[in-house]
Amino acid sequence: MSTLAADLDLVTEQDYASLRGVELATLRNERAKKIGPPFVVLGRVVYYPKSAIMDLIKASTRLAEPKATLINPKPRKSAIRSKHSRRDGRVGATA
Repeated sequence: MSTLAADLDLVTEQDYASLRGVELATLRNERAKKIGPPFVVLGRVVYYPKSAIMDLIKASTRLAEPKATLINPKPRKSAIRSKHSRRDGRVGATA
């Protein structure tokens, strides 16, 4: 990373793609569609401001919510059918 980019607190396109676990093509498509964080082009190199990345992380952070449990849940019907049963529930060879 250039010293200018480091001084400006910028992250390279490759580093941002690695952080997100996506290909560079994904970032390029997002920029073309004008989605994702703001970016800076210095020369021919694309950088992302660290502050914008942190804002996206904060915005997408979710708290785990406990699942609601039923006191008396209904028993589920078995979805297993024998090889001779038909969809209509009758047993026998299919016509």
